[in-house]
Amino acid sequence: MNVVLISIDTLRSDHLSGYGYKRQTSPSLDALAEEGALFPNFYSQCHWTIPTFTSIFTGLWPINHEMTWLNALGEIGRADAMLDEKIPVLPELLWDAGFVTAAIDNLQAFCHFPNWFNRGYEYYINTIGRSGHGAARVTADMVNAHLLPWIEQHHGKPFFLHVHYWDPHLPFNQPEPFDTMWMGQTDDEGLRIKTAVTGEEYVDRCGKRADLTDAEREHVARYDGEISYADDRIGQFVARLKELGVYDDTLIVVTGDHGEVMFEISPKGHHSIYEPLLRVPLILKLPGETPAVQRPEGLAQQIDIMPTILDCAGVEPRGEMDGRSLMPLIRGEEERVHDELYHVGNRMCGIRCRAIRTEQWKLIVNYVGYEWAQPMSHPEAISAVPARELFDTQKDPEELQNLVDEHPDVAVDLERKLARWIESNVGTYLNDPLLRRY
Repeated sequence: MNVVLISIDTLRSDHLSGYGYKRQTSPSLDALAEEGALFPNFYSQCHWTIPTFTSIFTGLWPINHEMTWLNALGEIGRADAMLDEKIPVLPELLWDAGFVTAAIDNLQAFCHFPNWFNRGYEYYINTIGRSGHGAARVTADMVNAHLLPWIEQHHGKPFFLHVHYWDPHLPFNQPEPFDTMWMGQTDDEGLRIKTAVTGEEYVDRCGKRADLTDAEREHVARYDGEISYADDRIGQFVARLKELGVYDDTLIVVTGDHGEVMFEISPKGHHSIYEPLLRVPLILKLPGETPAVQRPEGLAQQIDIMPTILDCAGVEPRGEMDGRSLMPLIRGEEERVHDELYHVGNRMCGIRCRAIRTEQWKLIVNYVGYEWAQPMSHPEAISAVPARELFDTQKDPEELQNLVDEHPDVAVDLERKLARWIESNVGTYLNDPLLRRY
């Protein structure tokens, strides 16, 4: 068998048509999901590129692999800004198991040049085409210009291939017709209108209807156009796999590293751990097998990708992983592999935050007032940050109502679980200096 891991940068799942978005942004991915499994409750570990990809390739929470949002801003040569070489990464295990390993990717040229992203590859092709930064300017056509020739030359042996598309990350640089294909629609024509728990009208997955400007609507349309562009080029790749006769024997895994805020909250971008940043897609097309369960409802997250791939490929793990294989969910053997999930990050003003979620509740703890909070910017915003935020994500997916005061027992129970999780991984809940980073 073969394994293809497709990562799409800055992709929130709820802007894919297969996840219920009204615009038909993703027909190629939707077709993969129809043959495979789509996980509706799949989440990233963090809101930042380096921590999330490191979790994908190690199966570890960020507090255990120690690459966090701060490291992503890190300084070249700093020892604690590099992954411990003793921690195995996915391509190393697959290469040792006899797979030809390749990446069409440029994470090695991102920020402070994180070298663990090219470990374990027989072939590593940097799509930037030069040694410096500029990863987000890579287009899907630049990726496919390397990807399609590589697969034509190497499909004769079992392979593991990581393909990293940067669309829909800013800057929006997609070609025609994808730059304008979703422009000019009224809210009712293009997107659903819903009433939030506050009674206000929201343009679904975009922002408050009364506040959205024409420029903001255009931004959303261009983001969706970037998704459609990447989806179209993924469709080209899938078609080539079929032409070469290797599609049926290939595990295809599609995910995003983190999402993106449109205009539901401020600021837009990816600088918090609210739902638009954490809810990302996971689509699995299995080799020679139709999933017994095509929409597993159980909670899952990025640490589960590596154990799932190893399980499906019949490769033994090496070392501990925090994630669990999702194959029991797909095969209908279990309904859930996690009772709760955990997230780490920081807010735009520099305050560290962590979150715990269950199927109904999500608690965010913002470490306001601690000497190690080390605000980085926007100090005027710090006073507006609550210490705890509790949301009923089933009734309030926009996270508009903080229910800490209405449900103090739920908040206390979740914070105790969060504290136990932190203590079991890095030590004392509040006093350990390691928590300044993790």
